[in-house]
Amino acid sequence: MRTLFVAAAAAVAIAALSTQSAAQVPLDRAGIAPVPATVFAGLRTIYVASGVLSTGDGDNAGSATVVHCSNVGGLASMRVLFHGNDGVLKGTHSFSLPVRGTYTVATKGVNVFGDVPVGTGPIVKGRVAVLATHSAVFCSAMVVNAAASVPEGIALHMVRFSPHPGTAE
Repeated sequence: MRTLFVAAAAAVAIAALSTQSAAQVPLDRAGIAPVPATVFAGLRTIYVASGVLSTGDGDNAGSATVVHCSNVGGLASMRVLFHGNDGVLKGTHSFSLPVRGTYTVATKGVNVFGDVPVGTGPIVKGRVAVLATHSAVFCSAMVVNAAASVPEGIALHMVRFSPHPGTAE
């Protein structure tokens, strides 16, 4: 009975929010509402994850760590930093991420994603940090089999810093 009550309450809340958003937020030509972001004065850490792994087998072999970031706000300047378990910077990549764009970086080349290989060399028990110029960027990370032609691997838990307003991760 409690589950039914919770489900009904959630449905009512979603309907109320949907009605409110539809009435107040204009949609773009693709039917997507723009998302207001908190804009930072410069690059600010928005995510950190532990467990970075990259074996020294070269591109498309062994294991690699892949980071995907999608932007639902305005143009963002981004930087991804990969560190070894000793804290030493192993590689970094900077890029611009357009609104509604997704960008993928990896410690090295992988078969399954159209990624940008950073060329970190071997990393075991490392860390990744994602920096951005606003909060409306959402990222995920995983350790993958770099030789696989379909995604197979382990998701890394990313900790959110500088949260985006109205979200809970």
